[in-house]
Amino acid sequence: MYLKALEEPNCDAVRLIAMDFSKAFDNVKHAKLSEKLKSSSMNPYLVNWYLNFLKDRRQRIVFQGTTCKWKDINKGVMQGTVTGPHFFNLFINDLEIKNCSNTPLVKFADDYSLLVPILKNTQDCSSKAIDEFKDWYESNSLPLNEGKCDYIKERTTRRLCITNLWF
Repeated sequence: MYLKALEEPNCDAVRLIAMDFSKAFDNVKHAKLSEKLKSSSMNPYLVNWYLNFLKDRRQRIVFQGTTCKWKDINKGVMQGTVTGPHFFNLFINDLEIKNCSNTPLVKFADDYSLLVPILKNTQDCSSKAIDEFKDWYESNSLPLNEGKCDYIKERTTRRLCITNLWF
């Protein structure tokens, strides 16, 4: 996608904006995930199974013979389970960039990249795309790891190709 955008004749550059959620799997709120499951087109029996799986979850620590009190868990998808990544994918499924056309969002686990083509004679919509991304993560209570967020801008160049070099 990145290179394809650079090959377009009206494309001056592509800005790749890399975003990373902070402890993404640990910060998924069960109440928000439940809302998304209920409003999905998924089979209601499967939705109920998922909701029961999330309901009344508790954990405690046992260390060197000492046992802590049980603690209720209302956020986080269980890492190391089959359902953990599936729950996370269901949670982020509605993350889209709609107001900035031709801006694909590349998703991999909790890492996201916006590919914003910068076209000739048009306004750069990078800030619109970032604002839309920000609105989503704030409304879903999923904090960004700002230390891992960055961008690069790749310009198109018409390079002279030399096929034979003589020394």
